[in-house]
Amino acid sequence: MDDARHAWRRALVVDDENVQALDTACWIIRDYLNSGVVTLAEEVETLADWADIIERYGQVDMTPDELVKYDDRDRQLAQKLGDTSRFEAVLQRATARGVTQFTC
Repeated sequence: MDDARHAWRRALVVDDENVQALDTACWIIRDYLNSGVVTLAEEVETLADWADIIERYGQVDMTPDELVKYDDRDRQLAQKLGDTSRFEAVLQRATARGVTQFTC
């Protein structure tokens, strides 16, 4: 996980609006947290990283397809956190744009 974290941070130093790096970071974090090998301390740190990435991701100009991916990653984080109000807000935001299903 440390190597992956270093790689996406390095990509973001080069281009702080790199949508692919932000999305990849979310994907890696999601899979890492679902791996079953994460300690409680690692989970807390990794969830904080994920929340920071989602915040940064949401500030980037995106295409409609990228917005769908962003919404799905935000939904996944909300689900992992158990934050039902955030989860509902993401679904409402996506529905308002006409999204009927997530692709990630």
